[in-house]
Amino acid sequence: MSAWHSLGGYAMAVGFMAIGLSAWQALLGMVLGMVAMWGASNLMGVAGQKVGVPFPVFARITFGVHGANLPALLRAIVAVCWYGIQTYLASHAIMVLVLKLAPGAATLNNNS
Repeated sequence: MSAWHSLGGYAMAVGFMAIGLSAWQALLGMVLGMVAMWGASNLMGVAGQKVGVPFPVFARITFGVHGANLPALLRAIVAVCWYGIQTYLASHAIMVLVLKLAPGAATLNNNS
């Protein structure tokens, strides 16, 4: 659920409308993306369900005891980058909100 309801998803929906799509077209695009994610997530879970372990554990089995550190490290790097992106988008959303509510705060923005 957190992959669907994220600032990245909302930014993509707003981006769809910014490039000229109607709200219904943007909604349809988001729903199609959500269904694709749901299907892929369910397919990934099948192997783990059969052997009774979570998918990340099952996926690391082929790497061996020490080789499992590589996928774990890659996953950690992706997580750090994704949370950085979320923080960046959240800070810009708050900045836009503050500027809409208090236009006089534009003088405090050093990025303009």
